[in-house]
This record gives sequence, structure tokens and C-alpha cells, in this order.
Amino acid sequence: MNDPDAPIRSAGDLVDDLLYRHAIRSRPVENAFRTVPRHLFVPRYLCDGRMVDSTNPSYLEGIYSDVVLNTRIAEDGSPTSASSQPFLMAEMIETLGLERGMKVLEIGTGTGYNAALIHAVTDAKVVSIDVQPDVVADAKIALRKAGISDVDVFARDGYHGYPEGANFDRIVATVGITGFSPAWFEQLAPGGTILAPISHGGLHFLLHARGDGGTIRAQGVEQVSFMSADGPLTVSPHARKSPPPISIHEASTIHFDRVKSARERWPFPRGDDSYSDLWVACAAWEHRITRADIEWNLGSVFALVVDSEPKSVAILPHDGRVRFSGPLGISAASQLTKLIVSWEKNGRPSRKDWMCECSLMGPSGSAVLVPRNWSDLRQKTTISPDSGPNVRLQIDSRGIRPM
Repeated sequence: MNDPDAPIRSAGDLVDDLLYRHAIRSRPVENAFRTVPRHLFVPRYLCDGRMVDSTNPSYLEGIYSDVVLNTRIAEDGSPTSASSQPFLMAEMIETLGLERGMKVLEIGTGTGYNAALIHAVTDAKVVSIDVQPDVVADAKIALRKAGISDVDVFARDGYHGYPEGANFDRIVATVGITGFSPAWFEQLAPGGTILAPISHGGLHFLLHARGDGGTIRAQGVEQVSFMSADGPLTVSPHARKSPPPISIHEASTIHFDRVKSARERWPFPRGDDSYSDLWVACAAWEHRITRADIEWNLGSVFALVVDSEPKSVAILPHDGRVRFSGPLGISAASQLTKLIVSWEKNGRPSRKDWMCECSLMGPSGSAVLVPRNWSDLRQKTTISPDSGPNVRLQIDSRGIRPM
């Protein structure tokens, strides 16, 4: 980088974009993104199968783009650490409702950039922990380069939190987890909140939790996708999980039949957020919802898997036509259609309309608080995870139709 002002201009362009898209909604968060240099925390990142560093002419363009930057790759090619999408970082920091002087615990250090942004907003102590010692070491180096001394980074399992630093005003997880650690609530200050991406329908549902009064309740924020944490935060055999996502390779081996219908009932144009609303709702009603990566759909869709061997599944691509495969595929299509019809009849609840209670599941020492008893905040109705909607369908040679 021969031009010393280039990072400032690039960061300014990114901030302007995040302001325009309402990811940044407050002056302190805007100032944080303008003043904390992302390039110091991401000296290299993966692009088109190779690592890009500051010697590459396109390095800064990638750094200050609104994309996830994978910074560490395992031997099998899967990412093990990353710098999250700036839009999502801004959304999460705004959702936390940070104020000056608040003490924050971050679970999942990554590059250290997010912790630096939080510190820039609060001007107070931030503790960040990560299970990977090499990630912690690199984050410490980056923080020193950025001249930030009030962010402490430790290598430890995030499940246990950081009791030495309690009480925290806010706790935020930046890795995907099955449920909240009960230790985090023990380390919260009165009135404190926790923000974390919880496994939901093959992706993650960002939930904002409060533990006042003994009952743990969490409200939906956004559908997201994070790398999964290691250890008890994701290994919980007692928690009911979605079926494994269907990869592009596996999906390419599945022949999907289209349900015959007089018209396309549920088309979702590209960029239509209501598809995520529907996905979240279906996963709240039905635990067998997961993600399917369909190459011809140019992206992920949600799927209902009713049997794995052989696989019986139904999907809803963005063209709105339910498709199915397998011996029980027509049953899967029927159940998926019921979910879609129920979502419509209930006024298409959005991601932010959902509230859940969390129940402790798992053995002592590794139990997690998992979402149960989903409620639509607009209707104040509680829905058990597997009750499903009460919708009657007619199934015959012409296809599946609501009655």
C-alpha cells in the first residue's frame, strides 16, 4: 500500500454503504467503523482459493468490502476463523445497545476486529475469548498494532465464560452455538443481555436474551450463518437438532419432482427478506427443517427432511414451487405446504416477531439453554416445537392444495 490515505477512503466508502443500508444507526458505531482499521486485523485473507495480502493490488478493496473474510483454513479446505461481514457486525453491535462504560465479554475472538469496534463504542474494558491459541496470539498482535490496550484476549473454552471479569453488561457470541451457556447468565450484571447465533433450521438465528426473573427468554433478531463453536456449546446430544444440511454435492444426486399446482403460490424474488422470515417460522414449528444448497437455485433453500435412508425431502426454491424426492417425498411436500400456508394465515411473522423460552438440556458441566416454546409476539401465542400449524390439505393426482 503506497498511498497512506487509501485505507481511510476505503473505510469511509464502506461506512457510507452501511449507513445507507441502516446497519449503522448511531454516531458511536459510525465513528467506530471509521476509526478502527480493519486491515490491521486482517493482514491476509482467502480469495478465489489463495491467500491475498497487502502486496496484492486488490487487497484493500477486499478488506473494506461488505463480505466475510476467511483468515484460517483447515487441511480439508474448510475455514476455521474469519472476519465477519461488516453489515452483520454493525447490526449486532447496534442490537447490543452499547453505552460508554459498559463492560463486554465476547465469545469467539476471530481477528480481534469486532472486539476493537466494541471498545471504540464503549471506551471500556472488553474481554474476548477463543478456543484457538494461534487465533488469540494473532489477535493480540493486531490489537497492539492498532494501539488498543483495553481489550484482553484469552485462550479458553467459551462455554465457561470469564468469571474472573464478571459482572458483564453485555455478552456477545460470534460463533454458532446450539444453546446459551448457563455460566454466561451467572456472569451478567443486573439488566444485562446476551446476543448469540443459535442453531435453527440448518443456519443460525441471532437471539437477544435476557435472564431477569429466573426465566431465560430470547427474541429473534436476524437469520445468520456462522462457523460453529467447538466443545459443549455445539455438542449437546440432548438438544433436538435439525438434520444435517444437504450439500451441493448431495443435492446434485437428488432428483426433485415438482408438486403439480395451478400456479406458483409462493414466489420469492432475489433479495426478498420474507423468504428468511418463512424459513425461521418453519423451523420454529418443525425441527426437521434444514438447509439445502441447490446449485440450480443459485443459493441455499430450506428443506423438510422426513427420512434420511433413503432420503425423503421437500424443498421450496425461490420460484415458489414446492419440490420433493424420495419414498416419503409427497408426505414431506404436504407437511412443508402446511407450514407455508400457516405462515401466510398468521400474517407472515417476521424474524423479529419471534420470542422463545430457553430450557437447560444436557449433562451437568456441559448443559446448554436451548430455545423452546416459540411465541409470536404479535399474537402472544405459544407454539411447541413440533406441534405444527393446523392446516388441512387435499392430496390427489393434481397435487397438494389447501382446503
